[in-house]
Amino acid sequence: MKTKHSIIGSVIMGIIALGLFISPSPSVNDSVNQSIPVMYGDEKSIIDVKVPIVAMSADDVGTMHIELTYDPSILRAVGVTDGTITEDATIECNLEIPGRVIIGMVDSEGINGQGSLASIAFQVVGTIEMISPLRIENFKAWDTLNISQIRPTILDGSYRIADQSTEPPVVVFPQ
Repeated sequence: MKTKHSIIGSVIMGIIALGLFISPSPSVNDSVNQSIPVMYGDEKSIIDVKVPIVAMSADDVGTMHIELTYDPSILRAVGVTDGTITEDATIECNLEIPGRVIIGMVDSEGINGQGSLASIAFQVVGTIEMISPLRIENFKAWDTLNISQIRPTILDGSYRIADQSTEPPVVVFPQ
């Protein structure tokens, strides 16, 4: 049973999350599990590129705004799914700006632990020698108890086409 404080906090977090988005966007469940054709010269192959945003030491994180940037000449974002520690969160995304994925999430019970916050599906549009940086910009987070802003450390990642290797971006929350 939710307390009056919990309900008020949930309403405030919801208002904050709704204010993070400028325009309507695709749902987080929009066709991210489809196979995507990728061209490397004359060779055709089918690749699903999914990049997690990893969280470490999350503790009662109630609301987050994440902007992941990437090189749109190398990758094209096609969808976002929830992460391993955000199954109970409400997640919305905006994929309309090439080179930028905007994600907002709210969880009135709090996001806790280590794991992925979200997974982004990309179509590879670059050539085999290319590497795309994966940077988190304009990251904002608030806790569930006091609606206080949390300031984590952000570690950039990358995606390398040649060996299809991913170094995911990481959000390290203060302890």
